[in-house]
Amino acid sequence: MKKKRVANQTLQSDNVYIWDHFLPDLLLLFNEVWGHEIPNDSARRYLSTVFAMRAMRRLLALDLLFKKGYYTESHSIVRTCYEDWLKLSYVLLDAGDERTKKFWEYVPKCDYKVHKAFAELCGIQAAERFFGPLPESIAKYVNASGSSMREPKFDEMAEDVGLLGVHKFVYTYLSCRSHPDPRTNELFHSNEEVGLATIPKRNDEEESRLAIWALWITSRIESLAAKEHGVAHESFSDFLLQLRIPNEPNLEVCVMVKEYRL
Repeated sequence: MKKKRVANQTLQSDNVYIWDHFLPDLLLLFNEVWGHEIPNDSARRYLSTVFAMRAMRRLLALDLLFKKGYYTESHSIVRTCYEDWLKLSYVLLDAGDERTKKFWEYVPKCDYKVHKAFAELCGIQAAERFFGPLPESIAKYVNASGSSMREPKFDEMAEDVGLLGVHKFVYTYLSCRSHPDPRTNELFHSNEEVGLATIPKRNDEEESRLAIWALWITSRIESLAAKEHGVAHESFSDFLLQLRIPNEPNLEVCVMVKEYRL
């Protein structure tokens, strides 16, 4: 049996990557709650189901990328995972439905912003032909102030739910890795000029960090969402915390912090 080093802790496995080791159990948690028809009879439950389904679909996308060694392409998906964790934590921190209702308001607000931007680009007549008459839910924002159209910023949400320290590092890191920059040279054998392209392949050391982040973040989304349906899945996150070595900070497990809970 091979001993694999993961986040400074030895994981016993038969040549199994940490992603392969924990992914099936995490998917089972989703299936336990959303693998059959469930009531979404409140704004909070409906919101939780939407976020849970987004999280599960991303797991399947990352599974394909990780197993092919496409780690550069995985960073932007992991960043989206983090954004969902932050936003869901922020919305559900409110004991009532006020934040949930405000969350849904951003749909028509975004639609209006798209309409306005298209009209500025191509003209109002083209916008009217393409989009047709604006429904009242969108048209009411025509004269809205800029401040009323703005969502809370990520750092504001992070501070509110106790994740500001995580946010300052992890979101900055993932954003830098998601945008084009000179590091694209790492896709080639030569760092000085565009030369022979490397063939992507699975790499335990490179994958472990992203895998731990994706597993942890998704487990938090799942736990928060499942709680709205009366299901307690905190134990999975608690189990993942065993990968963290107390008082020994490292890149892999720095994201493993729990948000404020009600």
